[in-house]
Amino acid sequence: MTIGIDPFIFRDSIVLSWHGFFTFVGVGIAIYLIDRWSTKEDIDSDVIYSVALWVIIGGILGARLVHVIDRWDYYQDNLGYIYQVWRGGIALYGALIFGTLSGLLNIFIRKYLGLVYAGQKQIWFLMQLVGKDGDVCLNRVAEPEFDKWCWVDYWEPAERIVAFKRDVYRQALRELEPFLPQHSVGRSH
Repeated sequence: MTIGIDPFIFRDSIVLSWHGFFTFVGVGIAIYLIDRWSTKEDIDSDVIYSVALWVIIGGILGARLVHVIDRWDYYQDNLGYIYQVWRGGIALYGALIFGTLSGLLNIFIRKYLGLVYAGQKQIWFLMQLVGKDGDVCLNRVAEPEFDKWCWVDYWEPAERIVAFKRDVYRQALRELEPFLPQHSVGRSH
């Protein structure tokens, strides 16, 4: 089957293919959407764009590196072509692997330098009910998150939560414990 479209938009001093153009547009839209969604999680746009830049650079270099390794029989005799990405030749797996690794490296470095905490943020509150149990109303919204509630031992939430969150809950409860009356806490964890 022959498609009558030139695969290149232009080939002058700069070469631009349709594949490269639509990859650029797709990555740009993805970064824009991630930035919009990240505001709901209270993640700074600067972090998104910093990580995205590292992912893009790592992805391009990794895609080329894996392609060159895969076609080493050709490139060992044509070393000058290794850097000529515009001549074609990238490997999707290289982009995925090295893009991900470089993004994670950026997050690790920023976290190590104290520039950002990359991950889920939880805010814990310690409150006291001033009133009667009947004053608690869970159905004031169209789709309530909870349909019932009950009083439990102070440490029980850490035991009821999914396993991978238990340590975080225990740590939070230990940090809040000094603010409670001693008789209401029960056993310490």
